[in-house]
Amino acid sequence: MQEWTTISEKVVFSEPPFIKVVRQVVDIGNHHLVDNFFQVHLRSFVVAVPVLKNGKILTIRQYKHGPGRVSLTFPAGFVEPDEHPEMACRRELLEETGLQPGETIHLGEFVDNGNQRGCVGTIIFSVIAERSAHLTQGISRK
Repeated sequence: MQEWTTISEKVVFSEPPFIKVVRQVVDIGNHHLVDNFFQVHLRSFVVAVPVLKNGKILTIRQYKHGPGRVSLTFPAGFVEPDEHPEMACRRELLEETGLQPGETIHLGEFVDNGNQRGCVGTIIFSVIAERSAHLTQGISRK
């Protein structure tokens, strides 16, 4: 399988740090050019998969504006510039659940849209060590 070659690219929209849209001219093989190939670069994020001491996996209900509804999800959030994904995981767990992880296991990174790029997500398995005195209001725990 032949890799594609980017011939040129131009930023057509940018609103840092939230979004950047790039128009590319791409050779997809055998000198076949696609001259309107767009990539959307969004902020990186982290997803925590927290496991409680009783072995249950914690999910939360939060309003998510993308689907426009309250959704059942894992604690998650943006990775800040110069922040390591594990630290973002620990911060998001504390902010969204009041829980602090002990051991964390990096499960991997993925791009949520293989061709247009989208965002890079990191999934981290988190063994919960303790509940913090800090609790976030409005979180429903399952």
